[in-house]
Amino acid sequence: MEQTLSDSDINIADRLEDVSLHKDQRHPSVSRPTRASIVDLPTELLLHIFELVYEEWNLDYHLPTSCCELPHVLATVCPRWLEVLLLLPQLWTHVVIFVDSDPTPLSSVRAFLEASKELTPIHVLVTRRDVESTPARISDTTERRRVHSVMQTILPHIHRIETMVFDVIHSSSLPRIGRDLFGDAPLMETLGLQCVNDDEVQSIEGIPHEFTTSELDELILDGRNFIDVCRLSSTGWFHTIQKITIAHLARPNNENFRLVCALDALTYCSQVKRITFHDVDMDYDRQRDAHSVVHHFPSLELLSLEDLSGHMLAGFHSITTNSSIMTSSGVQIAVKRCAMDNPALPTLCSLSLRGIGAEINLTETFMRWRGESLSFFDCPCLDDDLLKAMLICGKDDDGHPTPSCSQLKYVDIWNCENFTTGTLIALLKSRAAAESDKVKPLVVLTVCGRGPELLEEDAMWLKSNVRAFVWRTELPDGRKCWR
Repeated sequence: MEQTLSDSDINIADRLEDVSLHKDQRHPSVSRPTRASIVDLPTELLLHIFELVYEEWNLDYHLPTSCCELPHVLATVCPRWLEVLLLLPQLWTHVVIFVDSDPTPLSSVRAFLEASKELTPIHVLVTRRDVESTPARISDTTERRRVHSVMQTILPHIHRIETMVFDVIHSSSLPRIGRDLFGDAPLMETLGLQCVNDDEVQSIEGIPHEFTTSELDELILDGRNFIDVCRLSSTGWFHTIQKITIAHLARPNNENFRLVCALDALTYCSQVKRITFHDVDMDYDRQRDAHSVVHHFPSLELLSLEDLSGHMLAGFHSITTNSSIMTSSGVQIAVKRCAMDNPALPTLCSLSLRGIGAEINLTETFMRWRGESLSFFDCPCLDDDLLKAMLICGKDDDGHPTPSCSQLKYVDIWNCENFTTGTLIALLKSRAAAESDKVKPLVVLTVCGRGPELLEEDAMWLKSNVRAFVWRTELPDGRKCWR
């Protein structure tokens, strides 16, 4: 089993104090040893070695959660190495702080920040060793206090932070923007305030301090912080964001914050390319909200809906049907692990379904869907019954008969094993034979990963009737079918 060093083993503050004590004791006044050790390496050589190690390490750096990373592992070799490492402040610009049962001492955090010598930019990760494996409803009553102390320690350095990520259990443990997290962050490109679950702490009444940033590219916010920022009109710094994720929000109680309010706020992200809603629940009233406002996202490429209820999917369907979001060229919608108890799906030109189970019946959904691109990833719901249902005419919004998925031109299928090749080919042949003014011909077909075999005669038909197709499947017996 791989061993890691805890912060108690690597107390940087204590090691820094030891440097001055060992400075003059590296070469005791005794006869020179017969063999040199690493302590005797010249400072210039060690500096060059450490710089090369840093350059290689920094190229693939993603804020590690293990303490066995540069410069920690090098600093524990001997006081001499630590002394040389302190001559390279760039090695101390990536700060990892643990707030679990064995928290990083604040003295170590301060010493680490001091060792960076006001160098910019710095990167800060506040996390737990067990955050990825923590059950959603586990409780840590001391987490909030630890996180608050850490935030107070790093706040004076906010002006030189480029990446700051908090990854904890409770939403109530996270810093609240304007109360705990404030000031000018001119270098900040990534801000992540993420948790495992929302413990339903109410929004704050006011924001006593201002938070500003002009370079923010990616924002990950818990639902409570998002509501605070939106309700108090503090979204002025949203305009540079290209990727935003709103995660973990139980439906707000006694708060007039609805799904349309969230989309209203996101329109301030004028450059946003990717919007993700993950495990959030907001109120939506179809009669009141459907025609309340037009939401325009001129740069949007992907709307990702993850772990949402059927109520939320219905809300997105109604809003996107009546909003200019649906007319944005090239917009894709990804639906991942959502409850499909309502057949309505958002109406955008590209739909990607991921992890939708076999118990979900999407027949009625595709009767009305009018997108051009459809993708299935790891979806047991894609079976012969669904493909046969897509052969049947559906109805448009006025109740007139129309072919199902009449505008469909691009199909991607990955790791779907519950359909047969014959039924898929029958569907494609029926579309090819349909009148051109009622149904679009299929242009591209991709079937990859786990899936059925494609016979030679079916492959010949596809070559003649589909502009481009790829069929590379792995059969249950281990054979591969590549056409």
